[in-house]
Amino acid sequence: DLETYIRKVAAKDKVEIGNVNMTFTPEQRSKTVVDKVYRIKSDTRDRSFQRLRIANFLYTLEYDSRRVKVTDLKLEVAEKRPKAHEVPADEWFFEAEVTSRQRADG
Repeated sequence: DLETYIRKVAAKDKVEIGNVNMTFTPEQRSKTVVDKVYRIKSDTRDRSFQRLRIANFLYTLEYDSRRVKVTDLKLEVAEKRPKAHEVPADEWFFEAEVTSRQRADG
């Protein structure tokens, strides 16, 4: 199950993203192929992560499964309104999309 796989990766050592919210959208590509697309974000709206944790999460999703590919990523700096001359802290909100292409049932 792809959803269970994503949740297990989010909880792994050196990833430690924790609980995630997912929305599922199947996309029929042809009569025989369907893409299972999941949008993933933290279950807590104001929880931020260092880029290394986000990168480890996305890397592990792809590395541990031949079927899963990261197809979209949105990063937003967690710091509210950083000044133009300041370098913001390495804390980010993320939303990612992963796709698993599979044979259609039936």
